[in-house]
Amino acid sequence: TNIFNFLAMSRPDNVKKELHDILSQALMFFQRGCAETSDLMAIINLANALDILSKGVLVKDQADDNKSKGRVRGIVIMIQGLIGYKQDRTITRDGRTVYEIIDEIYSDARSRTVHGTSERYHLDWQELREIATYITHRCLNQAIGRAGKLERATCMKHLFYEQQD
Repeated sequence: TNIFNFLAMSRPDNVKKELHDILSQALMFFQRGCAETSDLMAIINLANALDILSKGVLVKDQADDNKSKGRVRGIVIMIQGLIGYKQDRTITRDGRTVYEIIDEIYSDARSRTVHGTSERYHLDWQELREIATYITHRCLNQAIGRAGKLERATCMKHLFYEQQD
């Protein structure tokens, strides 16, 4: 909460405004996700934070015109850049990969619920909430840490493409 208050109350110079705004908004959704009593609504807020951190990158695949899948690929690229998890890395005991988890978070939980097309909204989302919280926390932690260390960083891409010392 202290970091969020600092970001929300500070006025960055014009050079870092985009980065400041993205981190502030991502933190706002992360905080809402952590405070939410409903696991599904928490995941929606956490997915929004991940989407903001990836700056809504839409990575199109010529064989797939699905915007949701394109956003999933953008988030996966951001995760790899910030915390080093490649899309095919297994991150659950049952063998699901980063890509599969982010697809479930963004497409199944967030998009289908927000658009009223979910047939799974009544299920137990606790495990996915825990995973989404962990991933979002790690990404935010890295992004904020790098933003503080990298003087030349003015946008999110600088944080996940620039080499660390």
